[in-house]
Amino acid sequence: MAEESLAGGDSVPLEDLLTRPGDWTTARRLLADLATVDLRPELPYRLRWSDTLTAAPGGDPAWLTHGVLERATSEPAEADQGDRP
Repeated sequence: MAEESLAGGDSVPLEDLLTRPGDWTTARRLLADLATVDLRPELPYRLRWSDTLTAAPGGDPAWLTHGVLERATSEPAEADQGDRP
């Protein structure tokens, strides 16, 4: 589901995912699934949140959190060769 949301890219704005045609129930479920994926450190996906929240009374959704779903890049671990016997 995260890979499908990224559609081959390395990142996608959450507002793009949450405002795609469909109902709010589907968008809410997607947000919950992406939050779950973010909490799994063994998976290569992260949610990076911004400080912005948009309210649109009467809109669908009526509020929109901003952030990015991104593919996590793993930094190469630095080997500390000096401490090995």
